Amino acid sequence: VDPYQMIAALFSDFVFYLREKRSQEVEVLLAGVYEKTPERGVVRISPINPKVDKALAMVKDIFGYTAGQTIITQRIFSLYLSAIAAARILKNAMPLADLAQIVICIYSLNFIVARKENFDSLKYMNSGLYDSNKTRVASESSDPTSLDPNVSTNVVEEFFGRFLELNKKFELGMNEKSLVQAVQRAVDSANRVAGYLISDFEIYMRRTWNMLPCMALPLQELKLFTVNDFHSGVLNLLRVYSISSATIFTSFRGTPLALEIESFERKAAQNLKLGKTYVEAVAVTLSIISAFALLSGGCGGDAPMSYFLGEESSHQVRDHLPETTMEISCNQTVYKCLCLHSKRTLTAPLFDNNILPITKYIYGKIGDNGVKKVLNYTTYPMQECRAKMLLSLLPNNVVMPIGKGLATVAIVRAETIEDILCDLKACRERIREPPKENLSSFP
Repeated sequence: VDPYQMIAALFSDFVFYLREKRSQEVEVLLAGVYEKTPERGVVRISPINPKVDKALAMVKDIFGYTAGQTIITQRIFSLYLSAIAAARILKNAMPLADLAQIVICIYSLNFIVARKENFDSLKYMNSGLYDSNKTRVASESSDPTSLDPNVSTNVVEEFFGRFLELNKKFELGMNEKSLVQAVQRAVDSANRVAGYLISDFEIYMRRTWNMLPCMALPLQELKLFTVNDFHSGVLNLLRVYSISSATIFTSFRGTPLALEIESFERKAAQNLKLGKTYVEAVAVTLSIISAFALLSGGCGGDAPMSYFLGEESSHQVRDHLPETTMEISCNQTVYKCLCLHSKRTLTAPLFDNNILPITKYIYGKIGDNGVKKVLNYTTYPMQECRAKMLLSLLPNNVVMPIGKGLATVAIVRAETIEDILCDLKACRERIREPPKENLSSFP
């Protein structure tokens, strides 16, 4: 195992996974490199004097940040803070050139996120390319056209040119051959560490759930968030699965070989297809909850998620659903994964534990065809006409148990939710042909 990649892997998600429980020691490691702004989820990059701390200044330049730049605190910014922590811990233990090679391996996720082809799908992950108004910005240390989504550019070649300049600026003493090898190593890290090559689909989807806080700022706090917060985050996550496996992997100066890239793409395509099916099912679940939240009045989807689904310490919607099995045509791999993720013993982010058992129930009842048929009504923000249409399309054995479960948990809205269910039932009786139990058989 390459030692630079190993050390980089140890630090890559260091800050991202400690975002809720940062110790005082961790805060000391991150002190002085950014400052908070009045806008939620937005920070400003602090100046770093290379004469005072050459290692931290080098990290800032590798990530392409400039003093005063405002950043949305998404996944790439967490990588930046992880690289800062690595630099502070390791700078006195190794030459600056070795530290630089570790940092660019941490940075390397940008090689995927910043590609022109992936811009629209992955923009929620790439905080470094946005100002506080979510407008794409360029740093002073890079070519501004390289950040324009309409300009085709080789992201890795561009970075290599910048790395040549940083080698001179910080006197790393690396020759061109060692610089090429360092970038090739970083490319290899990007290709492998991004997670698309994981062979175990259940583990792959756990990583997907760990990306969810990148998709909506309120979810990063892992405390109180609304139905709308979760709904928008899941729909943004679904956009990630619109990327093509052909735009994920890259090479630099012949490494890795074309045949190896093709092998990567085949495996990634399989994971993307299965992952999209999984997240689509979750999106339908969130849309059903959003529909009930909107139609039941009050503050609609701005109510806390726990208001509808329940807390871990109390009764939950999942407790009111009938036992279910895969009744119609479902992807067996996806359904099995949902079953595993629905267990209370799953070690996963807080927001997994309630929504996935409901998703398993719905997916087992309506299957792949049913999900596809109602997917057009999973829009955010939820609108009244779409909410009514979505609920009307669902079979009784889905909408009634979920509605009754929501009414049991959200006591204040119980009467209104019951009225919604009564209206649905009356409407179906009026047309004298209630929806078939199997949504996949709808015309």
